[in-house]
Amino acid sequence: MTRSLTDVEHGSPILQADGLGRRVFRGASSTLACTVATKAITIPAQLVLAALLLPEDYGLMAIACSVTQIISLVSLGGLGQVLVQRGECFADDAAQSFWLAGGTGLLLYVVMVMAAPWAGALVAEPRIAPLIYIAGLTLPIQSWGVVYTASLYRDLKFGWVAVVQLAQSALVAALAVALAMAGHGPLALVFPQVVAAAAGLAMTRAVSGPRRWQRPDPRRWPAMLAPALWLKLGEAGDAVRKFGVPLVLGLVQGAEFAGLFYWGFTLSAQLVFLFGASLTKVLFPAFTQINADGQRQSRAFASACRLLVALVAPLCVLQAALVDDVLKLLHLAHWMATAEVVRWLSLGMMAEPFAVLSNSVLMARGRFRLVGAIAFVSALGTLGMAVLCASERSLASVAMGAAGCTLLTAGAMLVFAFRTLGGGWAAAMGPAAACCAAAGLAGGIGWTVRECLGPWEPLARVAAVMATICLAYVVLLRLAAPGFLRSLVAQLAHFRAPVDATAGPM
Repeated sequence: MTRSLTDVEHGSPILQADGLGRRVFRGASSTLACTVATKAITIPAQLVLAALLLPEDYGLMAIACSVTQIISLVSLGGLGQVLVQRGECFADDAAQSFWLAGGTGLLLYVVMVMAAPWAGALVAEPRIAPLIYIAGLTLPIQSWGVVYTASLYRDLKFGWVAVVQLAQSALVAALAVALAMAGHGPLALVFPQVVAAAAGLAMTRAVSGPRRWQRPDPRRWPAMLAPALWLKLGEAGDAVRKFGVPLVLGLVQGAEFAGLFYWGFTLSAQLVFLFGASLTKVLFPAFTQINADGQRQSRAFASACRLLVALVAPLCVLQAALVDDVLKLLHLAHWMATAEVVRWLSLGMMAEPFAVLSNSVLMARGRFRLVGAIAFVSALGTLGMAVLCASERSLASVAMGAAGCTLLTAGAMLVFAFRTLGGGWAAAMGPAAACCAAAGLAGGIGWTVRECLGPWEPLARVAAVMATICLAYVVLLRLAAPGFLRSLVAQLAHFRAPVDATAGPM
């Protein structure tokens, strides 16, 4: 009998002895390794850029990217996920998606060029228009690459996707630092993204191999457009959350205030992205592969929730507790105002694993309309909260509102995911709640230790607080959920076990 990759019998996970389970584990491992390497490059690069650039530079970039992202709302990047979910029709759909996505990307870039002078006049900043001309080039380049990336995900070639993204991140970091050192200001944050997009297109095209293209057939487009547009609504919501808030803050309080919030938001999302969003790129195609086995899919979802929350929750607490001392340690005094932003957003992002995993399983089931609607409503809530809080000139208030919207969104998506899967609350939420509670209490203990060590040097406080939180988290988790840590270790050990020789091909 074939046993599930994430089945749990009496608390012990069991490895699926087939090719899919082994490939998913390898894909997750390579994705995580490359993402760790990516963060090892991008986080130091961000800190170097923070020392070289001013908050105003980040604010100009954030406003320019807000304009390009708003116009990109009607692009068709979501076609990639639709292609993966409709795997049986991939060859025919890919040819039409190439024309749809690429043509739309070119058309929208023309719109960006026409809108750039108006955007600069709106915020009374002539430097905005040239930044939009440059930043907008990423859209048509990425649009042409949608089919190639979808092909890699459909074939479960996660390692190649991770390598391409690592190369792009390294290229962006190197070019950005070089341009910042040369005194190019906000251009250092925009131009490298265009170069990396072009390099990514070339690499994915080379890895995915040549394709046989067909002539455009508009009669087949509506079947792909409907789910893609719903996914685009979700992407629009994500863009509004990321760039709409800085745009509002820039209009109300100026570019410097917007830059402080944007930098804090970017910094707070780094480690969560490492274990959350990056692995979702592996889990969505994997969930799609087992759509026909609802029970197995439900067990896989519950296991992934437990694992990711156990990893992400303490990381979020560490970020919240250490941000002040880390900024002091790195002599980034002009960014100290972002500490409250990082702290509140980090606490809100403890729920992010629930959101990204629910998003993966809902898309695998083809519920694109629901995914798009939830993301867009959440974005409107976040934007409304920013409008209400911006007039107070309090970064902490804006961050608290954004964190609250993140928690509400994760909860809503989790409810719909379990309803779609037909239950499974207890298997996932019991251990996950124990992880969040243990992380929260450990963070409180660590913060108390930090306050008691006020006279210490920042480096010593960072080491002491980090050790305190990690130790307290392990002890509290063992008390709250006995056997849970052993179960996680056993799960990873089973994942590394060799595939049964009688199993099918990988």
